[in-house]
Amino acid sequence: QDNLAQLIADMDMATQRVAKTVADLKNYSRQSNVAEKAPMQVNAAVNNAVRLAKTTLRKSSVRVKLELQDGLPPIEGNLQSIEQIILNILINAVQAIDHRQGEIHIRTGYQTKDGRVYIRIQHNGKGISTELADKVFLPFITDKQNEGGTGLGLSVTYSLVEAHQGEITYDSDTGQGTAFTVY
Repeated sequence: QDNLAQLIADMDMATQRVAKTVADLKNYSRQSNVAEKAPMQVNAAVNNAVRLAKTTLRKSSVRVKLELQDGLPPIEGNLQSIEQIILNILINAVQAIDHRQGEIHIRTGYQTKDGRVYIRIQHNGKGISTELADKVFLPFITDKQNEGGTGLGLSVTYSLVEAHQGEITYDSDTGQGTAFTVY
């Protein structure tokens, strides 16, 4: 009888992993709507993504600080795709924080030197390991296999950024946190 409860719990966990993998694969393959672009405000996408992540953020007790620059020029983009980019980085940030003083800082701005709008998402969790440093945007690369990670989140993010003729960069210090910047 004790084994039965454990077996059911294990089956439930395995089912959730399969469901997450399927959802990630669907997100990975569903990039046709990226072609439907219109003028949009980056700050609206940030606010929507933070709202979509509310439950995850509440469960984690991670604090989010927004520093959204007013009056940014609109970009030509697909709102859902830009939200997905922010959401993927945000969820990764939450998962990287393994202490009680978790903070994520999201900043938007405009670079006058090249006329690009940017979104910077920085957290104070564990940084990206040196083994993964040059592979973070490749599909199926993850250090979260044990937690059901598929390694598709940043790969999808990279593809969506590319589909917007954008650029994504990151800087990370092991143990100090990571910052992703999307231009």
